[in-house]
Amino acid sequence: MAKRFGFLATLGASATTALGANIPMFNSSFELPVMAPGGFTIAVPPGWVSLSPAVTMGVWNPQTWNAYTPDKYVGAQIGYINEGKLEKRMPSVIKGNSTWALRWKVGRRPGFNGGLTIKFYAGDILMGQQMDTLASLPPDGTFAERSIEFSVPADSPAIGLPVLFTLEKTIGSQANFDDFRLESSDPGPACPADLNEDQAVTDEDFSLFANRYDLVFAEPDGKGDLNFDAFVDDQDFQLFIVQYNILECPQ
Repeated sequence: MAKRFGFLATLGASATTALGANIPMFNSSFELPVMAPGGFTIAVPPGWVSLSPAVTMGVWNPQTWNAYTPDKYVGAQIGYINEGKLEKRMPSVIKGNSTWALRWKVGRRPGFNGGLTIKFYAGDILMGQQMDTLASLPPDGTFAERSIEFSVPADSPAIGLPVLFTLEKTIGSQANFDDFRLESSDPGPACPADLNEDQAVTDEDFSLFANRYDLVFAEPDGKGDLNFDAFVDDQDFQLFIVQYNILECPQ
């Protein structure tokens, strides 16, 4: 991912006003797999993709560790990275004259001082990034809101490209994070994995996708080619499975 296009509007602490559509995101708050209090995994969280050979990352239920009080994060679990880089691929595409916001929470585990660099892409075009420093991290034992926000003009080269973002620990020994949310004023197709257009992504859609996958090259109607690269391949399957796990299409 090399190209960058300067649409960035705001970085840092997020505004509270929603832009419009809240785009479904599987395992956005790292509640899967379910762990007992104090438990953690050393594996790529379900619904996320590792971009590094080192997989010292996972989900963590911090109860009993005295690192945070439960009111500081969402749900029972959070995500962590000691080493490595994660990617989240979303079932949406960039459209012109649209605004976007990626929001999340970053935590500061006492004694670990870990911070993230998060980059938001349309295809391989970098739309914006946010990097925490030691000085910008919240106080020990707390979480703080972060965001990346940008607008896309009508003539943007990013139009039609799939949405994704990456997380990489860039300072400290462990980065903690939670509650990712993606909002857009016009997120493109709300349910591109709904191949039979019945407002749900079910086994029937899975069968239709498998048929397109076997063909490799996308058909003229484009169904199954969720990242618009003229192929129906493993990258499309990663996008398909996100909506298959959610089941119902957003209204």
